[in-house]
Amino acid sequence: MKISADVFEAFLKCSTKCWLRSAGEPTSGNAYAEWVRSQNKSYRADAAKLLIADTANECDVGSVAETLKTAEWRLAAGVELCMPFVGRVSAHAGSGRILAVGFNRRFAPLSRELAAFFEKRRAPLVMHYRVNAGDIPADSWIHDPAIGGGRIVGEACHFIDLCTFLSGSSPVSVYAQGVSPAGGARPDDNVTLSIRFADGSLATIAYVATGDPTAGKEHLEVLGDGATATLDDFRTLTLRRNGRARTSKKLGQDKGHRACVAAFIEAVKAGGPAPIPVETIAAVTEATFAAVESLATGEPVTLGS
Repeated sequence: MKISADVFEAFLKCSTKCWLRSAGEPTSGNAYAEWVRSQNKSYRADAAKLLIADTANECDVGSVAETLKTAEWRLAAGVELCMPFVGRVSAHAGSGRILAVGFNRRFAPLSRELAAFFEKRRAPLVMHYRVNAGDIPADSWIHDPAIGGGRIVGEACHFIDLCTFLSGSSPVSVYAQGVSPAGGARPDDNVTLSIRFADGSLATIAYVATGDPTAGKEHLEVLGDGATATLDDFRTLTLRRNGRARTSKKLGQDKGHRACVAAFIEAVKAGGPAPIPVETIAAVTEATFAAVESLATGEPVTLGS
């Protein structure tokens, strides 16, 4: 078998996919591959239901917020599902305890390199984040408001957080617009979010479910202070300034999951600080729910008012 870059990349992700590619078999449309995919979806759905089985209907955040007073640490898996959590977590910001939420993209190596590139900027940033999310069935658990919370709450929160990390300031306003519901397209699956940050930076997040999946999922372009950065699917980062460009490439995709968990473990061992300030967690979560509100009302939402 010839070891190509394509085959090696497939092996890093999935040994089955690697075998299929090496044998010249399609990785989709293949009976076994489709079975594995359906099983994985089923496992994820069951796991999500088990994780929030006690709080899905009531969304009772009291125990989480109260536990922060005495617990050494608390890992919150579904914080973004409960808007009342925002104020109550903020109230415990000075408790000295550690709250961790899986906003992993800010921990990705290429995200860190991108942030460092603009570290000494003097002007606000303009960020364009295109997410080619792909379609999912209408009856998927992701669309269930009690389990998945919808794709804005369950997924777009990650993109809002990365833009917040890069701007170094909190969102102050959010405006969301969805497509007209025609041809099977859902407005909450195909939406643009316009976000203004406290430092004057702007972010436009285009979350789309109707694109061609071969185009890649995430593409982020950041401009400001005479420089431009392009992050392509957490595999390639190109930085441009003064007519010069340099590119960083990763052998495999790294969205920061491992580094996110490692930062949390290290914070627990060291007794803090938390990997992400609790004020930032609250601000990103508030902005996420503001996007849902804006989509419903058709009006921009000012945060912190």
